[in-house]
Amino acid sequence: MTDAPGVSIVIPNYNFGRFVGAAIESALAQDHPKSDVIVVDDGSTDNSREVIGGFGKAVRAVFQPNRGHIKACEAGWALALYDIIIFLDSDDLLAPSAASTVARAWRPGISKIQWCVAVVDGDERSVGSIFPKYPTSLEPEVIRRALLRLGNYPCPPQSANAYARWFLKACSTGDSCTPWMGGVLNPVAPLYGDVITIHRPLTLYRVHGCNGWAYERVNANALRTHIAVFKAWCAYVQRCCDRMGVAFDAEAALKLNFWYQQDRLVLAKMTERSSEHREQVAPVLRAMLNAIRHGTDPAWQRKVIAVWAILVAILPAAWSQKLIRMRCEPSQRPKWLRMLAEQIGRRRRSRGLVHSTG
Repeated sequence: MTDAPGVSIVIPNYNFGRFVGAAIESALAQDHPKSDVIVVDDGSTDNSREVIGGFGKAVRAVFQPNRGHIKACEAGWALALYDIIIFLDSDDLLAPSAASTVARAWRPGISKIQWCVAVVDGDERSVGSIFPKYPTSLEPEVIRRALLRLGNYPCPPQSANAYARWFLKACSTGDSCTPWMGGVLNPVAPLYGDVITIHRPLTLYRVHGCNGWAYERVNANALRTHIAVFKAWCAYVQRCCDRMGVAFDAEAALKLNFWYQQDRLVLAKMTERSSEHREQVAPVLRAMLNAIRHGTDPAWQRKVIAVWAILVAILPAAWSQKLIRMRCEPSQRPKWLRMLAEQIGRRRRSRGLVHSTG
């Protein structure tokens, strides 16, 4: 590993004093000999400063007024020693082999390496979910085509990505689709270079009720946020493609985007009996079935999701809510379903359908 490139881990933090210590410990526990850790506290008002200060010179700490997640990440990677940067959110944790696995897989031309996350609760207990469920063959060109066709691609949360320093310099942080650094980098990474996927979890992703994106219980407000972010993501990609002279149609992409249409369907079903402004279930279902039909997942998987969508749309609210929670809340899935998913995963790995990089 002495010839492998170095990896810098930047931990932006705001008022997560109860979690940031564990995040720092996981970053310091990397088995890669060339790694460094920078922690940026973005004006926390809890005990974060004391927790961070307790690590002394083991980390380089920056304490700044509250300027937001993007500015905190910028302040951190400006101090990074190495040319590969991981932004670890302060409520998540890295596996000890994360940096070394990334370093072994790195090569020129890569803008980003991404991997899976294992979901845990606030006390680091597994909820039995690993995501994203990446397609078997997810080569850089496949990702690039997916982005230009659907407006996005299989992509993990912020803490499961490693970025090239040159790519960070090339991106404009003033044109983000979200307040988070991932909204600057992830949507356009395939336009700048190759995105490489590692098909195993190297991050523990903590879902604790105060996340900026994930939710413990599916609800209308979270769904509206997700829908708005999908639209902003596509608009951002459109602006970048226009500047780079790359053909892209954001409106057409949204129509075929499965995750966007799924959130629309769930929201329409959850609000169909309310007095608030809402979309009708039937046309949203048709849009989702069309997106499924044009999807790239295996045929059997698309059929299962299509049946789920139809049942959600036509069943009474009490039954559809159970189906929605089973799909959108991993902790609510029955044990038999989790065991079945694990068995399918093992069979696919044994047949060489799912591989690990590094």
